[in-house]
Amino acid sequence: MPEKAIFYALGIVFGPEGVLVSRKNSDNAWAFPISEHVAGKSPEYSIEESLKNEYGINARAISSFPRIISSYLNERGEQMLILPYHCSFVEGEISIKGKDAYEAKWISSRELRNLELAGHSKELVPNIEMMSESCMKYILKGDREAAKS
Repeated sequence: MPEKAIFYALGIVFGPEGVLVSRKNSDNAWAFPISEHVAGKSPEYSIEESLKNEYGINARAISSFPRIISSYLNERGEQMLILPYHCSFVEGEISIKGKDAYEAKWISSRELRNLELAGHSKELVPNIEMMSESCMKYILKGDREAAKS
């Protein structure tokens, strides 16, 4: 059992082309962007800064999910406590800037089930599918309202 646990903020970013997923250099599985929590800052700040610095996009952390106590250890052998956040894409194009991620893409929520996802990301898929339906209804409603004006 690890002596120390580290908090991570995980971003489930909904954008115009689906949900953002990435692969890290150390793993072949896809995952949602994740960042070690920055001491003295909010978890929302941690994931928003990570998305900007690692992936070149601006997104806003909207709401949190229940935390995940991961059975995975980080590279230092510490237990991972993951705080997932629903994030809304604001602007930018995916451009890998960080040292950890080597690939990132937008994927539809329906395609998530067929993607090889890391364990902590896989646990979130049912919630994402429900959120995706709600987000699309909201977006479509907003598009209809905008068309009326």
